[in-house]
This record gives sequence, C-alpha cells and structure tokens, in this order.
Amino acid sequence: MHAEAVKALTLNAVRALGLANINWASSYFYLKKAETAQALIELENEGLVYPIKVEELKGNPFYVHMDNLSLLNEALEGKLRPTHTAILSPFDPLITDRSRARDLFNFDYNIECYTPAPKRKYGYFLLPLLHKGSLVGRMDAKAWRNEKRLQIIKLYLEPGVKPNKMLAKDLAVTIKAYAAWQGLEKVHVDWTDPAEFRELLQFN
Repeated sequence: MHAEAVKALTLNAVRALGLANINWASSYFYLKKAETAQALIELENEGLVYPIKVEELKGNPFYVHMDNLSLLNEALEGKLRPTHTAILSPFDPLITDRSRARDLFNFDYNIECYTPAPKRKYGYFLLPLLHKGSLVGRMDAKAWRNEKRLQIIKLYLEPGVKPNKMLAKDLAVTIKAYAAWQGLEKVHVDWTDPAEFRELLQFN
C-alpha cells in the first residue's frame, strides 16, 4: 500500500513538473529518494513515464509523463512560446525546491523573513517575478491597507535581464492586478535595481 502511494505521488510529481529527475520528483511531495527511484523504475516499465537525457542539466536521467510527450515534442521543435507574467508566492512549487530553481532557472531564492534583518540581502518578504518562462527578478512589497496602497520597497532584476519597456509594461500590469486583488488602488515603487527601471514602471 505504501509503495503504491509513493508511485502515485511520483507519477503526479513528474506530470506537474513537466520534467523531473529523482531529486526533483522526490522533493515535490517530500518523498524519500530511494523510494522515488524505485517508483520511477516501475513507472518506466509500465510505460507511464518516458526517460530522456538533458545535456544542459545535471542529474540525468530525466523523466516525462506520457501525457506530456506532445508538449516535449513541441518544445524540441521550438513551437512553445511562454507568454505568462506572474508574481509568485515564496511557497510556489516552482521555487520551493531551491536546488531545482538554481539548476533550471539559475535563480537562487531564500525566504529572508527568517533571516535576521542585518543579514538580509534583498528584503523581508521576497516575491519572485516570473516573465515568459524565466525568473527575471524579485520584489519586497508591503500592503498599506488603510491607504489602499502597495509599496514596492525594493525590486531587483536578475543579472543579465535587460530593463526594457516591454518587460516594464508586463510587470506593471501584473503588479497592478496583484494590488487590486488585495483591494489596493495605488502602487508606489521606492527603489529598483537597476535604478533606471523605476522610471519605466508606469501604473497610471
């Protein structure tokens, strides 16, 4: 019974992640690696997952759920075009596995609200910023509910991310929707890195 449960959770993890090796699949539902490895062997033998090798990533082999093979083929043919921009929770599955976020997105994330203030690098409650398939930045924000205002204390773009108008427009739309979802009507940006990105963010 336990082994079947582990196998079902492993299969669900591979489907949800789109692509997973033993480490990623086990951490998704906090399973033991040895049990996950055995489950993947059985799932492969049953034809429920498909093993692949990804040259750019460590930790091969990786596995794809059979339901996602068509998406894999589209990705290999360059037909998938990410379009979504989102503000992620610190507990979003995309970044809760810190090593996976580093390996896949080159994004090192830590919830600094548990870090003493003098040792924080970015801020108290950092929210990762997802833009068209990449983690492009992070922001520390605070809601002033009596004033109906969202204060963006600090917003950082990741190294190598260019502060262009299109990125600013997409992030501004997303941040404004995030504020409205909380019943806030105004957005104020105190500080950005790089500094010129602050002028590009418009919330009118």
